[in-house]
Amino acid sequence: MNSTWLTLVVALLSGGFALAGTWLAARLAARERAANRADRDFELRRTLYATLVLRVDAFARAAADLSGAEHLGPTLAGLRAAASEIEVYSPRIAKDKLAKLMAVAERGAELARRTASSSPPWIEFLDELQAAREALINSLAADLDQRL
Repeated sequence: MNSTWLTLVVALLSGGFALAGTWLAARLAARERAANRADRDFELRRTLYATLVLRVDAFARAAADLSGAEHLGPTLAGLRAAASEIEVYSPRIAKDKLAKLMAVAERGAELARRTASSSPPWIEFLDELQAAREALINSLAADLDQRL
């Protein structure tokens, strides 16, 4: 009779350890999936943000080297495309700093059609564009830092 109880206790303990091992493996796999998802999200945002900054810089260079409104059109279109992707992944940034930068860029594109590049309104626009760019970059960097 002693061996029956011993067999039963060993069977229960073995089953308990098997269940605990399965549960632990599932928890570790879930953590690894979450970490991989966070890494992919971080890399995607970093790529989108870098593309946006490159487009902002291209627009700023075209505005600074303005020899006519036609030069701002293609760079503004590229900036709009990059901004639309940010609206999907970072709506908070899109509604705040990016919206301000886009408003300044749109106003600058309209101003380029009516104003000479050496006029005081144009110089003021370039200053506003630079300030909006810096604010946007700070916001993007803070978002990435938060996700590290």
